[in-house]
Amino acid sequence: MVEAALNALSALQSTGESDIPAGNFPSSRYHPLFRFKRTEDNVYFVSWILQSLKRSSPLFSIPEKDVAQSIITKAEASLIHYRSRYGGAAYNFYRADEWFPNGVFLKYFKTFQPTDDADDSAIAYRGLANAKEFIPELKSHLEEQANGRNGKFLKRGPVSYRTKALYNTWIGSKGLFVDLDLVVVCNILMFNACYELEKTALDRSNIQFVLDVVKCKSHLNEKWSLCAWYPNDVVILYNIADLLITSFYPELEQIREQIVEDLTHLLGTKQDAVSRALTESALMKCGQNPSGSLEVVSLESYLNENQQFSFGVIPLLHPFDGRWAQRISSLSLFRMHYRCDAQALCILIEHELLSRS
Repeated sequence: MVEAALNALSALQSTGESDIPAGNFPSSRYHPLFRFKRTEDNVYFVSWILQSLKRSSPLFSIPEKDVAQSIITKAEASLIHYRSRYGGAAYNFYRADEWFPNGVFLKYFKTFQPTDDADDSAIAYRGLANAKEFIPELKSHLEEQANGRNGKFLKRGPVSYRTKALYNTWIGSKGLFVDLDLVVVCNILMFNACYELEKTALDRSNIQFVLDVVKCKSHLNEKWSLCAWYPNDVVILYNIADLLITSFYPELEQIREQIVEDLTHLLGTKQDAVSRALTESALMKCGQNPSGSLEVVSLESYLNENQQFSFGVIPLLHPFDGRWAQRISSLSLFRMHYRCDAQALCILIEHELLSRS
């Protein structure tokens, strides 16, 4: 299954003959109520796939490793298209002046034009080789743009966190609002661990934030205000589980039992195949041996189930901090979703590698 999935992943990788840069993968944004879908390219999914394949590299057989390395090499080369339009080390979700590719509406509104963001940058550098020269600059951006710096504070989300030193989703010069997302925090902490960066006061504050929200179960109970970009239980738990497998944050061990309990509960619910793969992979990373209830008859059927899964969303009302906007922002009417078959294949590859190891 791993070899077949790798070959399918390779087949999805752009050769540069389409509008998608060579080495990247097509993804789509869609609205489930309005029934529209746009094919696009962005830095997020190619970076996510890149870091996942690199992290899984020791588990590949030699023939599998050859295919994976070919995908990795091409993917790395594609990231240059998404470097900050303002210069510097950060990455932007879209290519410069290519906001919402193939779009007819959102690309004309500056409110929705993304600046460089911490999430994409942290994931990209987890997958890039020979990038250490840019790490100090990115780390500096993360510190300088954090909540409370430059007199800017959170205006959305739980009141108890609005004055704390926490990472900001945005790190660009566009001057967007300060934003907090638990999954983004996890991705930045993973970036720190990847490069074994010295922990600052800001880092320790974010570690404590993860501990606090899990202990009081806000990570799931208040996901619409704490994880506006990733309001999906399995995605939230998967990213926290990722932090637990690194020895860089021993203090997080105290929430392992709670995360395992949450994941085990998800196994007892009805899930699509991609969500099930993520759930079982997260449990295996936490040292558990799930029942192995994921059954993939074929890659085609698996990808068909990916039509029910969304890794992240665009919360359309998130830029507006008015009380009315925040109250209705969790309604499905005000969310667009992202989906990527290549990422779904990568999720399956990781699951199968963890299962056989």
